[in-house]
This record gives sequence, C-alpha cells and structure tokens, in this order.
Amino acid sequence: MLFHLLYILISGIGFYLSNYFPLSITFVIGGVYYTYVFTQYKRENKWLLPPVLFSISMFFYIYIGALLITTGIISYSRFSHDIFGFQNINKALFLTLFANSTMWAAFIFIMRLKIRGIHSYSKKTSNIPILRGKRSLITVFISVSLYVYGISKGYIGFSMNEENAGSFTNLIAILNNANYIILIIYFLSNFDQLSKRSVAIPFYSLLLTLILLGILSGSKFNIVLPLIYIALTYYYREKKLLNRTTLTMIIFFLLTFIIITPIRLILYAKKNGVNVDRELVMNVINGPSQNILVSEAVSNALYRITYVPQLILAIDYSGKTPPSVDNLWTYTFLSPINAFLPRVVNPNKPQITFGRWFSYHVYGSTADNNIGATYQGILFMNGHLFSVFWGFIFIGVLHALMVKAFLNKKFLSIYLLFLLKLTLLPQEPWVLYTSIIQTLIIILIIFNVITRRQ
Repeated sequence: MLFHLLYILISGIGFYLSNYFPLSITFVIGGVYYTYVFTQYKRENKWLLPPVLFSISMFFYIYIGALLITTGIISYSRFSHDIFGFQNINKALFLTLFANSTMWAAFIFIMRLKIRGIHSYSKKTSNIPILRGKRSLITVFISVSLYVYGISKGYIGFSMNEENAGSFTNLIAILNNANYIILIIYFLSNFDQLSKRSVAIPFYSLLLTLILLGILSGSKFNIVLPLIYIALTYYYREKKLLNRTTLTMIIFFLLTFIIITPIRLILYAKKNGVNVDRELVMNVINGPSQNILVSEAVSNALYRITYVPQLILAIDYSGKTPPSVDNLWTYTFLSPINAFLPRVVNPNKPQITFGRWFSYHVYGSTADNNIGATYQGILFMNGHLFSVFWGFIFIGVLHALMVKAFLNKKFLSIYLLFLLKLTLLPQEPWVLYTSIIQTLIIILIIFNVITRRQ
C-alpha cells in the first residue's frame, strides 16, 4: 500500500507541475507504476480483481493512447494541435495515475480488514450451486422473449428511443443478466463433461442465443460479452489466461466492428420511422465493399483504445456544467434511495444525460451519440483532485467489498456479472451505485429461485 500512497503524492504534485515535467519522464513514471501493478501484486485469482482490470483499461485507454497520439500513429483532425501539447498529455497521465493509486490504496486497506459478517459468510460458500433445470429454462425463455420484444419496440439496444427509457428498460436488462448467470454456472459445473453431446448442446445453444441477442441489439460489447464471461470463468477454474475461448473472443471482438455497421444502419433507419424491408436490408449489406469495412473496423478499433482527448477536454473545460456535474455528490449519496424510487414518484430523479451533453458541448460532436469523459474526468469537472480522490476512495472500497462477498464458487456468476461494471466505470458515478443496488437485489432473488445447494 505504501507504493500507492507514494504515487498519490507523486501524481498529485506532477499534475499541478505538469508544465515542468518532460513527457518522457512522465511516461517513465507511468511505466514504473503499471509494471509494479501487473507484476508485483500477488493474490489468487489476481486477473479477476476489479483494480487489476481497471488498471489494465487505464493502461490502454490513457497510457498507450497517449503514446499513440504523441508518436503520431493516430491523430484527430477535429482538434487543434495545441490540445495535445505535452502539458495536457502530462495532466491526463498524472490525473489517471492519481485516480488509480487512490483506488488501489483504498482497496488494499479494506482487503486487509476482517469484516466479521462478510468474513464468516464467505467461509460457507465453497460449493458450486446446482441449476434447477425447469426454472432455468423458464427464466431463459422469459428473459429472451422480453429482450427481443424490447429491441423491436425501442425499449433497449441501439434503436432505443429516449422516451422509452425507464423502469421497464431496466427490468429487461436485469432479467437478461439472469441468462449470463445460468451460462456461467452451467459452464462451471459441467466443465469436465462438455465433450458429451447431451451436455454441450444446451450450453452452446444458450451461448449462441446470447450472441444473437447482442447482434440484434446493435451492440459490439453485447456480442462479445458471453465469451468474456466464459473466458473469465475458465480462468477462475484453470488459472490460465490464454485458451481457445480467449482467442475466439478476441477474433469475435474484431469481427464485431465489421458486423455491427450494417446492423446499426438498419436499426437507425427503423428508429427514424423508415420501413425496413428486404430491399433496404440488401442495399445496406451490399453497400460498402468488405475491404472498406475491414479498413474501417481496424481504424475504429484503434481509435477506441484511447480516451486521452476526452480526458484532456474534461480537465480544460471551464464553461457552464450540467446538473449531472454540479450535483454529482448529491446524486451519489442519494443513490440508495433513487434505486427504489421510480421516476413517477420522484420526477427529479437524475437522468443519464452527461454523455450526450459532453459529446455536444465539450467534444464538439453533432452526432446523436454518447462520448465518455472517463470516470476521473467527470469527477475532476466537479471538484478537481478533491473529487477525484474521494470518488476513487469509494471505488476502491466497493471493489474490496464485492471481492470479499462474492469472489467464491457459490457466487462467482454474480461476481462476474458485476466485475465489468466495476471495471468499465460508467459516466456518472451515481449510475454505478444505483445500478449495483437495483441489480444485486433482483439477481439474488433470481439466483435463489434457479439454483439449489449441493
């Protein structure tokens, strides 16, 4: 923990003295930090820990992203060259190191504590739960049917209409999580028998169904998500990172950038009231050549691995900020209440609008999209390093509590379900806490309905 406390101090000073640090020195400081995190922290299931995965994401999104920009491998024509001056790159790197170190310090501190209730309960969770066959099938049928209905009616997915967003949308998303729980438990409990046809058919049927739902939703992430869960479950059981599933997942991820473009065009047309017939579908499919699609996919993938421009813009922004920034801490502390109050009861319940606002007012995009400022970015816009410090203290504590309570054989499926939420942090901090509270309660109920003890 001393190492991370030292880096909180170094990165905090470096942020405010960014004009005096040569960029090469900053890259060395960051390189030493990430090398330490990835090589020196020793713990069972290390690569399933939220701080480790978050550090990996920041290493690629910010550190590697900054290297790609400073070396000229990627460039942004929409921005002036001044935005990528060494001072701004320094600020982005140091702010990320500050956030990362704060999170790690809080995580390690809580992990060293023996919290009586959680500690005693975790000892009773050494067995893999058994799925109840009929109840699991009914759950899959209901959740898949609702998801398809939600896509067709614009409640969920790329074609979602904003006016439809609400409790029903959240319910569809939460129930779809039950499919992932069933997939993970089935894979874990039948790992040694997947070569048998009778065991393999239900597994691959569910896996393919979830991938198809991802394609229908128009989401690259949802297409790959089932494979991510399988790869993480495989690592938990075998303690191996590289395997056939992992390689398949990587290939699938790259292919999604090709697959998703025509699907999104169709969904976008449907969203805007265009009649989607056979002729429209064929025109979309036969539009650009495969070479163009592949080239675009590679370009999109390369630009997706950096959030440096967004973070720099968030740090430098000095204009009027929206309620999601001004009331950030109020919304965060009210998360436990807002998690249970529908908007009908509480019309002032905060809306998830920061991404759209940031995209239009700060990033300068006129497209109908959400562009992230990173978790540390929105915290900095609220209260500079003070907000970043406390925001990542809470994240580190949350990470530790989730690991202590759910990283075991019984609750592995629930843990993995939340792992990506804890790693790929949302725009608004209160969204994370509200989502976890809402989802956890419903998922625990579903978990107890579809499983039984050995």
